[in-house]
Amino acid sequence: MLNLSLIVGRCRCGRMKGLEAEISALEKLKGSLPSSSEMAVGDDLDLRARAVLTLLMNRLEQGNLAALKPIGQDPRLCPNCGEEVASKSSPYCGDCCRGHAAFVRQMRDSIANDSILDEHRQTMKGEVLWRLLGGGLPRRLSLVPEKARERVFKREEGKCEVCGAPSVTIDNTGSG
Repeated sequence: MLNLSLIVGRCRCGRMKGLEAEISALEKLKGSLPSSSEMAVGDDLDLRARAVLTLLMNRLEQGNLAALKPIGQDPRLCPNCGEEVASKSSPYCGDCCRGHAAFVRQMRDSIANDSILDEHRQTMKGEVLWRLLGGGLPRRLSLVPEKARERVFKREEGKCEVCGAPSVTIDNTGSG
C-alpha cells in the first residue's frame, strides 16, 4: 500500500523540514487539479490522469499532517511499509514498495521545486499513481493501434503471458 504520509518531506532523523511551506505547496497543487468526478467520465485521458492526483490530495487532506511521525531507522524494516526485509541488497521488501518509494521521492521533488504545478507534469505523475493503484496505464494503452492489439491477442492465443488466464486487455510489461 502506498504510504501517502511520506509525501510530506520528513527526514530520517525526525525533524520536520519546512512543513508550512510544503502544506502551502500542496494547497497550490490542489487548486490546480481537476475534480475527482472528472476522473470517471470523459475521453480526455490526460485530464483523467491529472484527476487521479486529486485522490491523493483528498487522502492527504484527511490525514493530520502536523501529527506525522518520523520514519524509523531500522535497516531490517522496509521504509515504505515497515515490513521485514529479506534482501540484503535492497532496503525495500519488494518491487511494489520500491515503486511506491520512487513515486514518493519524485512527488516530493516536484512539490519542492513547484514543477508539479505544470499540467504535463501532473499528467505524468497522475498516470504513475494510476498504475500504482492498480489501474494500469490507460493513457499509454490508448496510443497502441487496434491492429497491434489484435496481433498480440492472436500471438498469445487470448491468454495472459504471465499467468495463462484468459486476457481481455494488453499491458506492456517489458522495457520496449
